[in-house]
Amino acid sequence: MAFHGKIRTFNMFDRLGSFLDFIDFVDYIDSIDSIDNDAYELDNERESESAHLRSTKRTVPRHDISDATNPLQSLTDEQFCSIFRFSKDTVVREIFPLLNFQNPPNERGLPVPPMLQLLTALKFYATCGFQEECCDIVGVSQATVSRVVKRVSQRLAEASSKFIDFPTETDKITFICNDFYDVAHFPDVVGCVGCTHIPVVSPGGASAELYRNTRGYMSINVQVVVGPSMVIQDLSCRWPGSCQNRKVFENSEVRARFKSADYRGSVLLGDNSYPQLPYLFVPVLGDSPTPAQRRYNDAHRTTHAVVESFFTAWKQRFPCLQQKLRCKFTTSVAIIEACAVLHNIGRACNDNVEGIHVQDYEAVPVKNSSQGDRIGIEIREEFIKKHFSV
Repeated sequence: MAFHGKIRTFNMFDRLGSFLDFIDFVDYIDSIDSIDNDAYELDNERESESAHLRSTKRTVPRHDISDATNPLQSLTDEQFCSIFRFSKDTVVREIFPLLNFQNPPNERGLPVPPMLQLLTALKFYATCGFQEECCDIVGVSQATVSRVVKRVSQRLAEASSKFIDFPTETDKITFICNDFYDVAHFPDVVGCVGCTHIPVVSPGGASAELYRNTRGYMSINVQVVVGPSMVIQDLSCRWPGSCQNRKVFENSEVRARFKSADYRGSVLLGDNSYPQLPYLFVPVLGDSPTPAQRRYNDAHRTTHAVVESFFTAWKQRFPCLQQKLRCKFTTSVAIIEACAVLHNIGRACNDNVEGIHVQDYEAVPVKNSSQGDRIGIEIREEFIKKHFSV
């Protein structure tokens, strides 16, 4: 049978050239497989050795903030009070529980222990507001000090309602009025009101210039009402430095209390930057006051002096309030509230330490307010006739 056409057959010797070349090629493939196996085994051995070294490697000890020298143990009572403005007992028993900081579940990130956070903030309050001076307590950076001061201040400010409260009980009001009367025989006084300026950095924004006071620097106009023992009864610290004292008082909670007649029969004392109101008595202005008015003014000046005494003691105990607070506005407000809370704790614990005098910013002059409403002036005249006439 004849087959027409050409049949092509595959011959591997056409590619390899010869049978010997084919044998050499097979041997070459086997050698490559052998090299790959040896390399794989070598890699496994190296990985095992590396894992063994990692498991047996001696770890270099890291700096642990909790190992820093504890001021509660390393300092004497005198040294501790000088640096932190409070006794050890007051810090441990009264102030530290207010923070309610939870110990971290692990040492990841080497967190600052809660007690050292509190001491860092206390030293900041007791300095001129320079965070760099607080870094040596725990050996941390200025940025960490900034976060710690903010956190501690916010926690203390949250406790303000517990430690700053205007008296409401009749017995307590009577007790306060009697203490004020012992000062200069001015009756029915339940509190003295006054304002001071706390310097701050510019808060920025479109309303930044509102914080520039008449002396030309940025500030917060802080109003307080204090009792006869310089305990803060009411605090308002959110008004810019350009606001007059009168406006701060008109928008304060304490004014709302008196306006609602909750304290009928009791009065506040203020200087002439406030208006004369039925419940807020200010000095009588004029070139020729009557003898009764002079006696009233003398008793008023002596009794109201507790406000200036408070501001002096407050700023000397916490010098950060005398110098510019270099923080965000919200943090500055929290620091002011925290220092107010700490002041009342110190007074309650009779923990009074000698403060330090720091050159204060120039005092902001106050503008005499109007004489007040007609009813307030009439009530004051009747009050003077009743209590200060011979």
